[in-house]
Amino acid sequence: MIVLSIDPGSKKCGIAVVSSVEGVLDHRVLAVASLEKLCTELDNLYNFSHIIVGGSTGSGHVVQIVQGVLKGEVT
Repeated sequence: MIVLSIDPGSKKCGIAVVSSVEGVLDHRVLAVASLEKLCTELDNLYNFSHIIVGGSTGSGHVVQIVQGVLKGEVT
């Protein structure tokens, strides 16, 4: 299983891609404005099975971005 985890903020967010077998595959902090492009790139590279978005500042906006790009349910 490979999970994309996003810790949202109003201007920046932290992301991590984690494998149940290999551990952390990628992690970084980026501007929310860059999230759409990066989600597409990372999904093409890792093919996530799950996406988790934290419930802090900016989470509603981040969920909309991720759902628009990945066409799936975000929790």
